[in-house]
Amino acid sequence: MEGMISGTPRGFYKYKEVEWIELSAEGENAESIVLKLKAIGNFELERSDKEIKLYAYR
Repeated sequence: MEGMISGTPRGFYKYKEVEWIELSAEGENAESIVLKLKAIGNFELERSDKEIKLYAYR
């Protein structure tokens, strides 16, 4: 089900685009994730107290 969304007409469709991904992370865990993401590439990130949002495009 993770690869599907519901729509109109009723039914399921495969994702065509991913706008962002939310990663649940707090404290040192969040900092570790951010550092690892920066090591792999140049991503636009938005951090809050409980999550990191990684944007695929804006």
